[in-house]
Amino acid sequence: MPVEWANVEALSTTSLQYGTVEDADNNLACAAYEGEQIANLYNIPLEKRLIGNQATCNNYRQLAKQVQVLHSCHHAQSRLDNPLESQLKLVDGSITLGQLMSPGWRLPQTYLTL
Repeated sequence: MPVEWANVEALSTTSLQYGTVEDADNNLACAAYEGEQIANLYNIPLEKRLIGNQATCNNYRQLAKQVQVLHSCHHAQSRLDNPLESQLKLVDGSITLGQLMSPGWRLPQTYLTL
């Protein structure tokens, strides 16, 4: 049974697996710093961090299956006219909100933070 969003803060940080996706295009000066700070705060090991050119669509999907909380600090695009077409920009393409919510991508144990 998935953890309810309201209960995430109540959980111990040791009971959740965290991951980060950082600066996929290597052009956001503060994204690397943000990712490093989050990694330090939650003791995220290097193998649970996608940094720069590691941030591919496939690697994102694989990491999302391994963690319960996934923090993204890279480019994204909001589509207020069609929210399901909002997307996370990665090295080799993008992942839309519609894809993340589809049965093929369903990640019931993962919380995405931006």
